[in-house]
Amino acid sequence: MQSTISLDPYFHLFWEKKTVFDQEMEFVDPNSKTFKFKFHVTPNATTIFRGPIRKMFKYYNLKDEVYLHMSYVSLNVFLIKLFSVEGIEIAYTENAASCSGTAENLEDVPEDDSDNCLIKCLTAYDVVALSLYLNASFVANAFSTSKKECLLSNGNGMYWQCSIRWAQRARTECYLGCGWRRFVTENKLCAGDRIKLEVRKNEDNLIVVQKI
Repeated sequence: MQSTISLDPYFHLFWEKKTVFDQEMEFVDPNSKTFKFKFHVTPNATTIFRGPIRKMFKYYNLKDEVYLHMSYVSLNVFLIKLFSVEGIEIAYTENAASCSGTAENLEDVPEDDSDNCLIKCLTAYDVVALSLYLNASFVANAFSTSKKECLLSNGNGMYWQCSIRWAQRARTECYLGCGWRRFVTENKLCAGDRIKLEVRKNEDNLIVVQKI
């Protein structure tokens, strides 16, 4: 297994002004799992990343080579997605920190009394990202796969328009997109906050998001 990731000069060409070279680069997956890499640029403008590649393969239980897709999030932070050589996106394993800060296997938890409710503990990535991942067990009951937008409400009569972006690997998983970041900012949500998302019966264009 290679100990480095090499990106051709186009990466440096496009992202030079969005990176700080004396700081680590953070690779964050759709479930907010983060891996930190050191990097440098060679004289021919190839970007070389050195870091926990073996740890990544073990974490995702990867056996073969994969394709790495990177999307810019913020300074030295990229959202990563991994695909098999056949072009199939992997199923990400979540091993995030709990709200108390201890490391454990933590999944988004649907409420027992409603298929249309979801409890999430917001990570540091969730509150700065432009999107919020919603898992399959919630989405399958709450949304039609044709839905592209919705309204977010804080339960106090205020509303924010928000887009819905469906995951490429499965039409049963999606993200709250454009509008999520503004909702976080204006409702002063922070990492570690527990929120309840609820889609009420016959109102699937509205998601009520409240801190609990």
